[in-house]
Amino acid sequence: MTKIIEAYSFSKIESFIRCPSRFHKQYIIRLFPKKKALPLALGACMAEGLKIFRKRGDFEEAQEAFVIQWEEDGKVLALRKEDDDLRSVERGLEILGGYMEYYPEEPVEIVQPEIVFEEDMGNFIFRGKIDAIFADGQGVSIVEDKTVSRLGPAWFRDLLGGWQVCWYMGIAKILGLFDTVKKNQTPRCTANAIYIHQTNLRYEREMTIKSNRTLDNAMQQLQNWVTTIRRAIEIDTFPMANTDRCNQYNGCEYKRLCATTDEKISEILIDTDFEYRKK
Repeated sequence: MTKIIEAYSFSKIESFIRCPSRFHKQYIIRLFPKKKALPLALGACMAEGLKIFRKRGDFEEAQEAFVIQWEEDGKVLALRKEDDDLRSVERGLEILGGYMEYYPEEPVEIVQPEIVFEEDMGNFIFRGKIDAIFADGQGVSIVEDKTVSRLGPAWFRDLLGGWQVCWYMGIAKILGLFDTVKKNQTPRCTANAIYIHQTNLRYEREMTIKSNRTLDNAMQQLQNWVTTIRRAIEIDTFPMANTDRCNQYNGCEYKRLCATTDEKISEILIDTDFEYRKK
């Protein structure tokens, strides 16, 4: 009989790091919110628009891809700014359009617009998506796109020093993506931030360079986190995170469900806001 190797993504591991109770609901009992959270919905639409812009350099096709993703997600975002001036289709298209005008030469600088990977790590599969590879005179840099409502030095520091960037750079190194333009170059990652605001348009980028030793250590930490998760599953222990974690990133969709000990209230919350999904 062929042994099935379990797959992990950054999102799956991060869910456990942020809150084991959330991880249990998402990945063990497969309980998900019926509607995608607004920041995630806008981010998904923006990602599709950027992908098409980078592939074809066409404004209209990129905006069409944004709208198609909005429809596929069940039209979670409001259509007009008058209903939501921060996260609506109309405002999102303005921000996407502004991005394409701000970086008109980006399609030319792209080596690859998107890299989907499923890498065998020995005892599990690590899967994910590198948003793009940029090229310049110094070589190449993998790109991590983020749509965010707050920008600043602390945000870039946390992102560029975090697990996702290190693990994706480690995967890029394994796949040989850094050798695409210049052999044996130092691994680099560009955080590409798209600011979500009611009226302002703001786009920023910041790069980090990591040593091969740093990436090797990060990939060992990836292995360690998977081991920790498997141990939690084995002993069936998934505590709820502290309040600060629960309130990060616009608040956790599972917060009320995790916090209640009343079975009746839990049943009502699940019936109203959640649904079970197959793998």
